[in-house]
Amino acid sequence: MKNGLEIQEFFVEGDNQRASHVLLHIAEPITQTEKDKGYFFAIIEVNGSYSEQISQLQQIVDDIEIRYYSEENSNINNYFESVLQEINQQSHNVLQYTDNKLHVLVGIIQKRHLVLAYHGEPNAYLFFAGKEGLRSTQVIEPEESENHDQLFSSVIEGDMKDDDYLYVSTPSVSEHFSADRVRKIIQNRATKQGALHIQKVLDNLKDEYSFGGVIFHTPKLQLEVKRFKNIKADDVGSQASIDELVNTTRNTADTLSPSLLKNIKDKFTTTFQKNETKEIKKKETLLKKTNHGSPNQSYGKIETNYRTNSRDKKQKLSEKILITIGKGLVLIFTGIFFVIKKILNFVLKTFQTIFFVITNKSGQRTVLMDDLKSNINERRERLRNVSLISKVLFIALIILAIIFLGSIIYIKIKENKEAKIAQYDTILVTITEKKDDAEAKLLYGEEGKALEILENASNLVETLPQKTEEEIAKYNEMKSSIDEILNKLQKLNNVETELIADLNSQNIDGDLNKLAILGEDIFAYSRKDDNMYQVNIISKETKTKNHDNQQNLISSDTPKEDDKMIFLSKDSNVYEYTKLTESLSAKDISFPQDSVDITQIFVYNRRLYTLSPKSDQIFKHNPTQTGYDRGTAWITQKSDSLKNAISLAVDGNIFVLTDDAHILNFYGGEQKNFEIQGVHPELESPTKIWTYANSDYLYLLEPKNKRVILLDKDGNFIEQYTSNIWKEPQDMLIDEDNKLVYILDDNKIYKFSTK
Repeated sequence: MKNGLEIQEFFVEGDNQRASHVLLHIAEPITQTEKDKGYFFAIIEVNGSYSEQISQLQQIVDDIEIRYYSEENSNINNYFESVLQEINQQSHNVLQYTDNKLHVLVGIIQKRHLVLAYHGEPNAYLFFAGKEGLRSTQVIEPEESENHDQLFSSVIEGDMKDDDYLYVSTPSVSEHFSADRVRKIIQNRATKQGALHIQKVLDNLKDEYSFGGVIFHTPKLQLEVKRFKNIKADDVGSQASIDELVNTTRNTADTLSPSLLKNIKDKFTTTFQKNETKEIKKKETLLKKTNHGSPNQSYGKIETNYRTNSRDKKQKLSEKILITIGKGLVLIFTGIFFVIKKILNFVLKTFQTIFFVITNKSGQRTVLMDDLKSNINERRERLRNVSLISKVLFIALIILAIIFLGSIIYIKIKENKEAKIAQYDTILVTITEKKDDAEAKLLYGEEGKALEILENASNLVETLPQKTEEEIAKYNEMKSSIDEILNKLQKLNNVETELIADLNSQNIDGDLNKLAILGEDIFAYSRKDDNMYQVNIISKETKTKNHDNQQNLISSDTPKEDDKMIFLSKDSNVYEYTKLTESLSAKDISFPQDSVDITQIFVYNRRLYTLSPKSDQIFKHNPTQTGYDRGTAWITQKSDSLKNAISLAVDGNIFVLTDDAHILNFYGGEQKNFEIQGVHPELESPTKIWTYANSDYLYLLEPKNKRVILLDKDGNFIEQYTSNIWKEPQDMLIDEDNKLVYILDDNKIYKFSTK
C-alpha cells in the first residue's frame, strides 16, 4: 500500500427514500499532486429529504472536492478550513428545511493525517490496539443544539497510527450495529469478511432506512493502497489513537467563521501568482470527472460516487504487449503443429511397416527390410553431412517443445489445484457467512429463517473434502459449530442413557420389537419369538417366560392400576398377564364386524380400545367377568381415514398416529382439527404415540432419526431426545410419574430421564 491506507465502504439502499436518503462519496486522487493531498470523502444522511435538497448537497460535495484539489496549497488544514468557510457562506439554503434531519461528515486523509468536519450526529469511532484487544472511543460528540446558521460547526484533526481503524457511518447504522459490535467484528474477522457480514445483516433487514459507511485502516505493512469496491457494501475496521487523532476540535467561531482580513490577505497574495494555474487545474479536474463518470442526477435513487482511474497510455501499451504475445504464441503453436504432424506420420508408417513385416503380405517383408536398411544408411549419411549448428538447433527445438508441453501440463495441473483450493475456501467462507447470517436472524427472533439457513450450511459442510488430516479436522470443526447451533434451535437433547439389560445373550429368535411393563418388571417380546423376557428394573435380573400356546403377540398395554397386562395377537385375540398367575390366559372378546384385523390396543379407565385400520374404526370394549364385551364403534364422525393408522393413545381424547407422520385427534367420537407445529427436522416414519390423562404431553417414537419427540396436546413442539448409542429404537415405555423413558433398541433396554 503506497500510502499505507486501506479503504472500504458499505452501502444498503432502503425502501423509503423520503424517510432516509444517503449520499456516500469517496474521491480517488489521480495525479501526483492530488495524491499528495490525500483522499477526500463525504457521507450524508437526510431524514425526510427533498429532491432539491439532495441536489444541493451533492453540489456542495462536488464544490468542496473541486476547490480542494485545484488549490496548490501544501497545508491541508488551513486550506481545507478555508474551503469550508466558503461553503458555510453558500449553504444556508440547505438548512432551510425545518421538517427534516441532516447529518453530514466530510474529511481529508493525507497519508495518515486526518481532518474532519461535521454537522448533525454522524457516527465516527476510533479503534486502537490495547492489551486485551481492540479498544474504541467516540470521535464525534453529539451536538447540544442543532446549528441552523452554518453547515459545518466543528473540525477535528490529528494523525492515525499503525494498525489503527477509523469507522464512520450514518446515524441509522448505530441502531443495528453498536460501536462494541463493530469492534468485535473487526477484531475477529478479516477486513473484507467483516464488511460482508455487516452489509448482509443490514441488507437482510429490508428496512425503509438506507445505510452507509466507510472504514479506514492504517496497516503496519507499507505495500500499496487497496481500494475495494463493493456495490452491496464492505466494511473495513479502523483504529485510531485517541490522544493523536482527537487532539484538535475547534468551534466555528474560531476556525470556520469567515475572517475578512485573512481572506483578503490570502486573495491578494495568491490571486496574481496562481490565477492561471487555478483555472487550468479546475478544467483538468472537471475533465477528469467527465472521464470517470459524472454524479448521478437521478435524486430518487441513493448515490454512491466512486471514481476509478483511467490510464489510456497504459492501456495502449498493454494492447501492444498482448499483440506481441499473441504473435509469439501463433509461431510457437505452428511449430508444435509441424512437429506433431511429423511424429504422427512417422508413427503411422512405423505401424504399417510392422504390419507387413509380421504378416509378409504379398511378400513385402523382404522389400521392406531392404528399404529399411537403405533408409537407415541414407539417413546416417545425411546426419553425418548435417552441420553441427543444425544439429544443435534441432535438438534445442525438441527440448523447447518438450519444455513447452510440460509447462502447459504443469500450468493446467496447478490451475486445477488452485481452483480446488479456491472452491474449498469459498465453501468455507460461505458456511461461515451462513452461520453468521443465522446468528443475526436469531438476534431478531427469526428462528424459522435461521433454521433454514443453518440446514443449508449443514448441507454445505457435507460437501467438504475429507482426504487429509487437515481437511478432516476442518470438517469436524465446521460441522460441530453448525450442529451446536442447530441442536439448540431444534431443542435436541443428547441424553445420557442407562443400560438396563442386554438381551442378546439370550437365545432370541429374531429381533425383539415390543415392550410391556408391570410393576417393577419390563417385558420384551416379538411376534416371532415364543418367549417373553422379563427384566427387573431394580435388580436388572432377567427371566424367560414361555408362551408357545399364545403366539404372534403384536401389541400390549397396562392399565393405570398396574395390576395386569393386556396382550393382542395377530388373529385379534386378547390375553391377560397378572402378577399372581405370571402367565398368559385367553380372554373373551368380540367385535360388531367380521374380519376386523385389530392392530393396536390401549387401556383407559379399565376399558379396552382397539384399532382396526381395515374397518376404518376404533372399538370401545367394556370389561366383563370373562374378558371384554362385543364392543361398539367409537368414531361417529371423521374427515380422515384410519387406513394408515399404526398407533393410538387415549386420555379422554383419542390420538391416532398414521404412517405418513400425521396425528388425528378425536373427542366424543368426532374428529377435531390437529396439526403438528415446529418439529425440525420434520417427522419421518414415526411408529408409536403415547399419552395419558396425567400427562401434559404427547410422546412420539421415530426410529429413523433415533429420537423421542415431545409435543403439547395442541400439537406444538416442546423438545426432543436422542442418543449416540441408539441404532434404530423399536419401542418405548413412558413412566410419566418419574419422568423416565425406556427404549428397546438392538435387543437392549435403555433408560433416560426427561427432567
